[in-house]
Amino acid sequence: MDIDIRKLAIALIAATVFAVGLSVWTGERLRTAAHQEWLAKGKVDASRMTESVLFWVSKAEVNLRAIAGQFRTGEYRDQRSFFDFIDDAETWDPDVTFGSVAYARRVLKKDRATYEREQGTPLTVVGTPGERAAAVFESFAVELISRDGDIFEVHDDLATHPAMKTVLLTARQRPGHVVLGPAFEGKNGDRHALIATATDLSGGTGFMVASINLVGFFSSFSADYLPNGVHVRLIERDSESRATNRFLPIIGGLEPPPDAAATEIIRITSGQARWDLHWDIMPDYLGGPADGSAMLVSFGGSVLALLVAVIVAMILVQNMRFYRLGPVEIQRELMTAEQA
Repeated sequence: MDIDIRKLAIALIAATVFAVGLSVWTGERLRTAAHQEWLAKGKVDASRMTESVLFWVSKAEVNLRAIAGQFRTGEYRDQRSFFDFIDDAETWDPDVTFGSVAYARRVLKKDRATYEREQGTPLTVVGTPGERAAAVFESFAVELISRDGDIFEVHDDLATHPAMKTVLLTARQRPGHVVLGPAFEGKNGDRHALIATATDLSGGTGFMVASINLVGFFSSFSADYLPNGVHVRLIERDSESRATNRFLPIIGGLEPPPDAAATEIIRITSGQARWDLHWDIMPDYLGGPADGSAMLVSFGGSVLALLVAVIVAMILVQNMRFYRLGPVEIQRELMTAEQA
């Protein structure tokens, strides 16, 4: 009988371990499924928000194209009328706000001396008004601006700024198209991007250009569209003349926050802008994964298995005790139990 009891005890222990393990395994499966579903929702939100960014970019392109089209047919060639024109244009679409808008004319090197003589001042380096721009094959001279003290100054040569020059060269080669350029640092340290289009559909002699404050845009976008628990980082891919991409952080850092659960990366290429949108899914997104049932199965199943094991063990111990008692002792125990 001792051997049978020992076998029953071993079987009970094995069954208990199996039941606890099954509960934990089932709970982990449920937890994994809940986590994957939670991340899938985050990826869907990342795709949706990327579409919102692309939609805003397309609206900015449409707005600038409309400004350039009306500029071609209107009388906005002096500073006062240009300012009023752009002030009115900013009401066309309240969702699109440019930092500054300017009209720039292409000036070839052979015509530069005549142009500067007519203007009564030399062309200057962007960001350094007192520094004369070097003589190059072509210059892009700013003639009209929507506001003072921002990105553009009258008589700036946009060809002196690498990011701006890249945009204007592409816009000249693609008349009728609106071109978004790479990011650059503004006067206040914020990151900006230039968007430009030719104001004439052939020849590329004039350009409508506008600046976009990327920091301001993404701050507003985050406040209006980002759900709680999702952070955005904007990384620019710089692949010009390089065998491999170089990544430049525009908004946020190169690395995700240490507690980020996952990061969905979506690449955008528009004109000369090559962006990687990093959507960091944080632990508090949607309140975290819905894994409450997993905890219940793991913990509750394990407790139930242990409770059953304890009850069975008590029954086995009681049976062993009665087995070892003689007939007289058993009779005495039964009488005692009846009296109690």
